[in-house]
Amino acid sequence: LSPTLWHESSRGSVAVDEFEDLVQLAEQVREMTLQKIDDALVDLSVMQQTKQLHTRELPKSMDKLATLRGSVRFWCLSLTQKVRESPPVDAFARHALFREIYQHAARMCVELRDSTSTQSTFRQGSEADTNNALPTWWFQQMAAAEEQHPDRTKRASVDSTASVAEFVHRVNKGEYDSPLLDDNQGGFSAVVSTGITFFDSSVDYPMHDALSSQSNSLSHSESSWNRTLVVGSDVPKLGMTKSSHFLELPPALLQWHPSLPPGVDGVVVLVNPSQPTSVVAYSLCSVEYTTQLKDWFVSHDDHLSRPHLLAMLTSDQRSNIEHLFVDDSEFQSATKFGCKSFYATQFHALRQMIEYDERRFVESLCTCETWQVSGGKSGAGFMKTKDQRFLAKVIPSNQMQMFLNVAPKYFEYMGKSIDEGSPTMLSKIVGAYRISIGDATMNLLVMENLVYGRHVDVLFDLKGKMEGRSVADEGGGAVLWDRNFVKMCGGIPMPMHEAAMEVLKTAMLNDSTFLASVDVVDYSMLLGYDRQKQEVVVCIIDYIVKYDLLKRLEHHGKRLLQDEGEITVLNPKQYTKRFQTAMTKYFTPIPSRYSPILPRHDNDM
Repeated sequence: LSPTLWHESSRGSVAVDEFEDLVQLAEQVREMTLQKIDDALVDLSVMQQTKQLHTRELPKSMDKLATLRGSVRFWCLSLTQKVRESPPVDAFARHALFREIYQHAARMCVELRDSTSTQSTFRQGSEADTNNALPTWWFQQMAAAEEQHPDRTKRASVDSTASVAEFVHRVNKGEYDSPLLDDNQGGFSAVVSTGITFFDSSVDYPMHDALSSQSNSLSHSESSWNRTLVVGSDVPKLGMTKSSHFLELPPALLQWHPSLPPGVDGVVVLVNPSQPTSVVAYSLCSVEYTTQLKDWFVSHDDHLSRPHLLAMLTSDQRSNIEHLFVDDSEFQSATKFGCKSFYATQFHALRQMIEYDERRFVESLCTCETWQVSGGKSGAGFMKTKDQRFLAKVIPSNQMQMFLNVAPKYFEYMGKSIDEGSPTMLSKIVGAYRISIGDATMNLLVMENLVYGRHVDVLFDLKGKMEGRSVADEGGGAVLWDRNFVKMCGGIPMPMHEAAMEVLKTAMLNDSTFLASVDVVDYSMLLGYDRQKQEVVVCIIDYIVKYDLLKRLEHHGKRLLQDEGEITVLNPKQYTKRFQTAMTKYFTPIPSRYSPILPRHDNDM
């Protein structure tokens, strides 16, 4: 009647293939960074050979790139050794290492950008600074002169704004009629490094021959572009790859949004939009969520005592917590996330009372996978956590509202069952959430996985009705129905030990009576059968649909078209009666070695 969720004697560590993924990710970062360094070195070499950049900072930049290359390789080797010698013990430790890889990759990207990129700023204004404006013909003649007399061309650097203004003023006055100058004229045949306005010329002078060919003139009276090339720690990158190239990271790294801030006590939980339960996990260990939860619980000194937990569980106050967060980094576009936890205090108290480790609950939700279920008619989507402990059912908004309406009664019933120790086979819903990823919204119910830790050969979904309840294809892991169950049993009830039958019957009657009291219908019994051990594990599922106006109309409509026994939609009392009667017929008690032997009396004849 209950899954073996936390019965292991020790905590399981992260699988080998998972921490090997970290090694592969680090290698991807290394290869991508080394490729960027190689590209940057090639670009700088081209610039040096074409004489477009003459500065003492260029060799320094190339030395920085060589140093960065060595540090990247050393970091990758160190991380690989660290991961393999001390593998992460749980999902949180793995996520912390993942974030460490991201942070190091981000620092290397920024360092690479700062060592190689050009800070070229373009400013459009109504008037150009004519004091620092060189005419286009100057650069055209300079390019031609370099080709004709490369040995006579001399370059000098102009470092101050005053020197730039003086040089441009002399050119505009006609003192220099050609950029090919002799030593007596000062040798200013250079593209100065700071403060020059390329007036009435194209804003792009990428390579050597572009100075004389690519010119889209702008008149002095019209708007003009001002370009500033800052030489220093930032080397001009004419003709190089765009600066965004240096801010690229592997998609396998960015899809987990590692730039989101850590949670409470520095716990790292990564968020992957393709795994929606990770959004819930991040929210549950966030500072915002835990702070609000503590405000509600720590108001009592005995907030962890069983009576206080029971009082919180049965409280009818809606303690919803909505947490919104955004991942906005320079490495990818911003992504908005949101998680609204319904009845946060009640579900937290429920998980504590059924002795769930809250840390392990969040750890389970960190990763999930789509679970394809065949045989159901609801059409709901399912996800299963990677450790198989929990299921997340995706439901429409109207069904979520139905459950929220009956949630206070559900908490009251669960509190009574736990406190009194009465049997129950309800598949426990341990969390209700509405998450948002970008513009998409999803409603999730997180519940126990009945078959976790057990071997099950076949699953049956039993509603207590034979008409139309048969699955033709009994292979491929499909969930089978009532007729398939009766066929497997050979047309006779499944024998069960008396003690097991008593627990099953009591739990079934308690749960179905409760569901009838809150007008819930369409629930069913999920039964897993282990042929080798001759064991069954059972629970009641899909108990979130209420007998509302639409169900009433559907019931009356089917009464006009179908016989009474074929109608699937019944009112709660009729549905409960049919369910209880059928489940009693599906099973029968038999004596076991633990059954008491009663003495025979003569009047028994």
